[in-house]
Amino acid sequence: MLMSRKAVGLILCVIYLLGYAGPAFANPGAAVGAAAAAVFADVPAGHWAEKDIAKMRAKGIVSGVAPNMYGPNSPVTREQLVVMLSRAMGWADEAAGKTLPATINNHDRISTWARSFVAYAIERGVIAGVDLPNFRPADAARRHEAAVLIVRALGMEAEAARLAQGVRPPFTDIANIPAWALGHVALVRNLNIMSGNPDGTFRPLDPINRAQIAAVLARVDNQANRLAAMERRGEVFTVSPADRSILVTVSGGVTITVPVAADAAIFKAGRTVPLTGLARGDRVLIVSNAAGSAAFIDVMRPEDFRFDQVTLRGTIKSVNPTANPTFVLTRQEGGDVTISVATDTQIFSGTQARAISDLSAGLSVEAIVEGTRAVRINLLSGDQQVTGRLKSVALTAGVHSIVVTRPDNTDFTVRLAPNVSVLLDSRSAKAEDLFPGQSLEITVRGNNATLILASSVETDAEGTLAAVAFAPREAIRIVRKDGTEITFPVAPDVRVRRANTTITLRDLLPGDELEINLRNGVVQRIYASQLERRIQGRVQAVTIAATPRISLMERDGVERAYSIAPNARITRGTSVISLPSVQIGSDATVTVVGGLITEMNVELRTTQDYVIGVVENINTTARVLVLKEKDTNRLREIFLRSGADLIRFGSFINLNNVRITDEVIVVGKVESGVFMGSLVVIVGTAD
Repeated sequence: MLMSRKAVGLILCVIYLLGYAGPAFANPGAAVGAAAAAVFADVPAGHWAEKDIAKMRAKGIVSGVAPNMYGPNSPVTREQLVVMLSRAMGWADEAAGKTLPATINNHDRISTWARSFVAYAIERGVIAGVDLPNFRPADAARRHEAAVLIVRALGMEAEAARLAQGVRPPFTDIANIPAWALGHVALVRNLNIMSGNPDGTFRPLDPINRAQIAAVLARVDNQANRLAAMERRGEVFTVSPADRSILVTVSGGVTITVPVAADAAIFKAGRTVPLTGLARGDRVLIVSNAAGSAAFIDVMRPEDFRFDQVTLRGTIKSVNPTANPTFVLTRQEGGDVTISVATDTQIFSGTQARAISDLSAGLSVEAIVEGTRAVRINLLSGDQQVTGRLKSVALTAGVHSIVVTRPDNTDFTVRLAPNVSVLLDSRSAKAEDLFPGQSLEITVRGNNATLILASSVETDAEGTLAAVAFAPREAIRIVRKDGTEITFPVAPDVRVRRANTTITLRDLLPGDELEINLRNGVVQRIYASQLERRIQGRVQAVTIAATPRISLMERDGVERAYSIAPNARITRGTSVISLPSVQIGSDATVTVVGGLITEMNVELRTTQDYVIGVVENINTTARVLVLKEKDTNRLREIFLRSGADLIRFGSFINLNNVRITDEVIVVGKVESGVFMGSLVVIVGTAD
């Protein structure tokens, strides 16, 4: 027969295992299923790092090594450390699409899913020095190496250098710490990121394992605070197990509904509990996933809990100047909230300190609160001037508002007065002409913006043209390098050029590589070019969508995805076929113009095999041998190619010299269900 069934089974198992091993680390931030009361099946309840593992998983910093398996005692490789650390620093978006520089030699040894992170870490100076020519991505990361990368990521190299000249870290095995890493180890100890072992050692040369890295990255996350937007603190008001949600009162006295993910990890008193383990009054830290559901909930001790600080703007409705003073604030966005004023609450009018007695009904104020306790109150009198960069515009029915990011990186939300004046580049404009990124100077009177001076923002974009629309407004849709699509409106007087020649929008073709200049989000100039490439590979996936895509495993071993042009010609041999007819595993030769496939020819993949058996019949006219397979005694027809070689005991022969009862090995390929032989070797004969 073609191949031993045991051998086939073994090969399939190996292929399955090899195919599975990559994705386990290919996306360290991917969600891994877990029951509500367990983080991972191999992380026992009460494990010292259980809570850190759960929190880092919820934030997308770590993931499992297999479904519901974390591998807490497994070492972390150097490339995995870079990916996890980059995500803890909030660099995932910045790293996307980055390519490795020529200064790093072993590109092919770095896993494809880690390359953009490694490239960005090099750009940030996290990977430097001897690591550039010799990164060793698959080696286990040692503890002192982790300390060095963490310090570099935090931008604290200067502090580490200073510590290296001072008091040495108090570890009993300090002699094992490389001299160049002493300051880094001392600093991570001072920051309580890596504190060593109970026996007084640091064990710098030991590999850092997956449980340890979760705990370390949790502290890095606290130090860097780059993922704070994923967290929310509040007090549980009610728990609804039936619809898996909780009502939580957050800063500003607002009560919100928080859906709880089915696999959410909930901790109380250091142990995982079901959703029903939460109770009214529990003060919780919540980490939400991309869908907005709570993926991690930690009931905090009262002495460790603080509400998030938020800024409220509005008008004082009433003041209660008792021993425990409060005031009622009518918020700018609507609704009243009672705010308490403590003895340490700062009250200012501009730069001048004020007292609780200066608060009165009708005053416009800005209150920075934790929960409902005022930390600082700014009295706003007369017109207030606010500058910053426009973050978002909301023009809903009845209420128009904008959010501006001020120079100190705080956000300022203000409603637009019904008669607000808007000037864009010193010309009269409308609120609809405001666009994120514009520089604004705003005059605020009370709670409303009365005058907005806006300056246009110019940006650039590039990508592959997917489509041009001419109605209801001219627009172009492009595919960016990361595979995402975006549509831009086009200015009526847009300038379009290709190869130093002025053209029109109608001259653009899907697949053109575009460089676009935009003003306030509208395309002003387009520079188009075409790049044609022929690529060969094996089809890995076919996506049928508005913009269909196909993934190819190319000859260099890298899988890449390409969008398919609407008018692409797809053939199998000489026959034109449709995209759904393209089979996974087919060999494909494609023509890519820009980033779009315009032509594709596919062939069903054939495999080289062999048949061992005894000749039962010969048809010399049709060039067909009938063999009885050695292991199964099954009769098998073998069609010989016109140029097939036949060999008996080292000598070439022709088909007429093959005899019934000859024992033969035939090498060939199965094509469309027929075995086509290209070589016949006679290894035995009845004579």
